[in-house]
Amino acid sequence: MVAIGCGLAALAWLFFARSQRGRMQGKALGWLSLPFLALSALYTWFSLCEVPIELRGFHARIGILTVSVSQAIILFLLSYLQRETHGRK
Repeated sequence: MVAIGCGLAALAWLFFARSQRGRMQGKALGWLSLPFLALSALYTWFSLCEVPIELRGFHARIGILTVSVSQAIILFLLSYLQRETHGRK
């Protein structure tokens, strides 16, 4: 279920990035799908192979960390670069 959810999240980021084509953030939003694709591949590997629980836990923690940190960095950068260009003035 986690592999499917992460795969769908990656696909959603790609579709959203495509809808923003022509705007500055359209170029950056596609990169947000990569950590979700990596997690999807990781959990697919977990479901197909016998992996020790310690290794699963380690990779799951690192995977969640990469998703949260990468999304935070890119979205904070985009909000900084586009400050005062949209929204209330």
